[in-house]
Amino acid sequence: MSEKILTAAFKRWRTRFLRQAMRILPSEEDAEDALQDAFIKLWPKAGDIETESDAAALASVTVRNISIDRYRRNKKIVDADFEGDEIADESEQESDILEQRIQVVDSIMNSILTQRQLEIIQMRDYDGKSFEEIGAKMKMAPTAVRMQLSRARKAIREEYRKQKFE
Repeated sequence: MSEKILTAAFKRWRTRFLRQAMRILPSEEDAEDALQDAFIKLWPKAGDIETESDAAALASVTVRNISIDRYRRNKKIVDADFEGDEIADESEQESDILEQRIQVVDSIMNSILTQRQLEIIQMRDYDGKSFEEIGAKMKMAPTAVRMQLSRARKAIREEYRKQKFE
């Protein structure tokens, strides 16, 4: 039964997963491969998945992680094709800077946002839920969800800028 749930989630959310992978990977072909890899990776775990929503959330995270891994692997191959270590060093520095930024943003989110705002960001940005779905789950109007999301993002942006310039 749970294989059907996983398959249904991939069919229903395929376009969203593809867009998510294409934001990270350079070509649609690479993004398609990442989707296929994610499905294959999740198939043995299908027995643990109870709802389509759970399957979609798990698939979204898996697609993202596989896309990042593919991007890094392709970047290393391209960098290795060039002579000299300067390009590889720049790539590692860029990757380190990106990791640091992600850690700073995560830290900011956990320190200044309310639990409600964190949940809204999780559902909207990571799970891909609509404002209506989030509102129904949190017993809020969709416009209130939009406002909370907007305020949360603005607070993160402002705090990030403060930390960057201090």
